[in-house]
Amino acid sequence: MAIHKGLFLYLPRYIDRTPNESLGDICRNSIYVFPQVIRSYTKLIDRTWDRKMRKVFWATPLFKFLRYCNDSPLDKAVLDCGAGGDDPPLHLFYEYGYKTFGVEVAENPFKQAKKFCREHSMKLNIMKGDMRLLPFKSESFSFAYSFNAIFFMTKKDIAVSMKEIERVLKPNGLCFVNFVSVDEPDKGPFCKPFLGNPRFSQHEDNEADRYFSSFEIVYKEKRIIDKKTDGKRSVQAYIDYIVEKK
Repeated sequence: MAIHKGLFLYLPRYIDRTPNESLGDICRNSIYVFPQVIRSYTKLIDRTWDRKMRKVFWATPLFKFLRYCNDSPLDKAVLDCGAGGDDPPLHLFYEYGYKTFGVEVAENPFKQAKKFCREHSMKLNIMKGDMRLLPFKSESFSFAYSFNAIFFMTKKDIAVSMKEIERVLKPNGLCFVNFVSVDEPDKGPFCKPFLGNPRFSQHEDNEADRYFSSFEIVYKEKRIIDKKTDGKRSVQAYIDYIVEKK
């Protein structure tokens, strides 16, 4: 049942109504609604409408990571390594009450993320930065992830980045990272090299295990995605890891 959001402003008065008062009477006659009540209810409804208007969350593997994070006793602070884009995944964690931080090395995705934060009034704390040299103290975060980002780099730089993620994670902190599998059919180069890499770095099924010598692998999944987008069919292959720092 659809209810105009303005009616919610009268709920406190409606609860205390006399037996003969209707909600319509209260709306016409009430001077009971205090400014703080108005602000509180309006803010709640506006947040709900904002979620409905925003497009559906697309980084679905992070839902599984969020479940692991929610079950952890560590404080809710998360870092996104590769946090740019017009719909930054950090907002999922923000809406679950996490303190969020992100770094993005590319200029255009960084600007897109900042625009998203302004338009949705979200302080995601995304800054210009490089995951190969994270601008944070050691053991600063309970959780960190790199979704669809780390494979833009060479395997040498991936190893450097994973050491940095390990450094900023607290003991027993959780990390999500996904890699492109060698089963990915698209092996073409970028339009121009990015971060010294001509194309996505691809990994064999167990090749990326070597990055996690200081972690325990708690979840690993290989995903083959066969999809049709804008009339074109494509196949993508990823290897996802959720690991816990020892």
